[in-house]
Amino acid sequence: MTSTARTAAPTTTVTQTATTSESTVPAAAGAESEAAREQAAREEADRERVAREQAAAAQRPTQPTYTPEPRSTYVPAPAPVAEPAPQSAYYENCSAARAAGAAPLYRGQPGYASKLDRDNDGVACE
Repeated sequence: MTSTARTAAPTTTVTQTATTSESTVPAAAGAESEAAREQAAREEADRERVAREQAAAAQRPTQPTYTPEPRSTYVPAPAPVAEPAPQSAYYENCSAARAAGAAPLYRGQPGYASKLDRDNDGVACE
């Protein structure tokens, strides 16, 4: 018997590559990319929420704060300085008292004399 050996024909494997970038990424890398996108979306939502809260807080009316009035120290006004009355005055008569601008003279005032008070009522040179 004669045996004929058959030789196997070489086989070629044809691989087909997709034209989209997602199909060329391995499955594990696709899951990581999806997780990263979800994380970025959560962060963006958090930023938007914080911005809305800050805008709402800025629009809320605020309570007026108590500010006490500044304390002032009481300083009394200086007392008016009166012209000193003459310690002693003597008027010869009422005409001299009037000429000096002292008439009428009251009992107890410098220059008052009972001789100038004719009716003895306490007022001289009236």
